[in-house]
Amino acid sequence: MPKIDVFLSWSGRTGEILARKIHEWLPSIVSNDVSSFFSPNIEPGAMWSNEIAAAVRKSRFAILCVTQDSLSSPWLQFEAGAVWRGAETGDVCPLLFEVSADNLPAPLKLFQAKEFNKSGFREVCKLLGRKTGVEGDRLRLNFKVTWPTLDREVQNDLRNLKANRPNKRLQRTAPTRRR
Repeated sequence: MPKIDVFLSWSGRTGEILARKIHEWLPSIVSNDVSSFFSPNIEPGAMWSNEIAAAVRKSRFAILCVTQDSLSSPWLQFEAGAVWRGAETGDVCPLLFEVSADNLPAPLKLFQAKEFNKSGFREVCKLLGRKTGVEGDRLRLNFKVTWPTLDREVQNDLRNLKANRPNKRLQRTAPTRRR
């Protein structure tokens, strides 16, 4: 089975939570043939910009975790363009969390978006399954078993986030590690 590298692009705390949970649970759905890059896992002391650039070059698929607080993020647009331009087969999927596709900025509107809900995320997983040869009953069963936990963990982490911080919009800025 071919292996595929997935770049998880995010901005703001909500996007980080979504990307972290996808990073944790995606191999359980599509199998270990999917490797995802999640920037907070960059080792201390590493040159974060080089690590991100290498991951973008290596990736053949990007999931953009688009949230209300990341709609205007230059990082999402930059990373989407870099993955798309960097590979002939570089697919980019905006994954919308409580955001309408109508609200996407012009460059991101070019890519077919899916909502982070059961049916939308299943479609993303099906595509990754086709790219890695994990399809049919195996993928359906993996998704059926994993989705409720993934969704519950995202919702719980977001509830905790809202309970523990003022309502501020956070954006990634260079050169900090927290994107």
